[in-house]
Amino acid sequence: MAARLRSTAMTTSGARVKVGAVQAAWDQVSILRSGDNQGAWPELTKRIAAATAIHGTGELLRGTAFPIGGALEQIGAGRAGSQQIAEKFTKTLMDKVVQWAAVLEPSDLPMVRRVVTVTFAGRDPVAWRDQAGPVPDSEPRAMTCALALIADFVDRVDGPGACERALIRPRRPRRPRAELRRNCCNSSSCPFTLLPADGPPVSVRPRPS
Repeated sequence: MAARLRSTAMTTSGARVKVGAVQAAWDQVSILRSGDNQGAWPELTKRIAAATAIHGTGELLRGTAFPIGGALEQIGAGRAGSQQIAEKFTKTLMDKVVQWAAVLEPSDLPMVRRVVTVTFAGRDPVAWRDQAGPVPDSEPRAMTCALALIADFVDRVDGPGACERALIRPRRPRRPRAELRRNCCNSSSCPFTLLPADGPPVSVRPRPS
């Protein structure tokens, strides 16, 4: 998903996404990943509310699906051999997303799984979701939880801030780590075990859209 940040839109292989919606999605991820460090919450919440008012729930979902696709590409989704790790990665991710039950609706989880699956298959998750039917108001929260977990994984493999630098402040694309693709099929050393085992702190709640 080669993309460049622009003033009004971010272009994927088959869809255009408003930059404000992508930034709002990342702001929500930042809240979920911040734990008890709530100093930045007021400003982030203000930006999220403004973006939601401007773009609406549907575009906010698209702004979340876009970085999900980009983050998964960082670990090899859509590349030759990625299907070898897709099933295990997706299952583990969904098992962990369920732990965020306090902030999402279980009915949205099948769509999260499908977005992850089509991305591993090399399809554009935004364009695919555009064709997959209406967007419930609750769905962006479920996608945000998945994105937060994927971002944690990328940062644990590539270093703190790696996911944000690649998605929100794009640099020259880097090849996914080769050892990630190898180890994901080895249960004794799979880096996917680096995903946080626990859900978010109970004090974390999504701000109203």
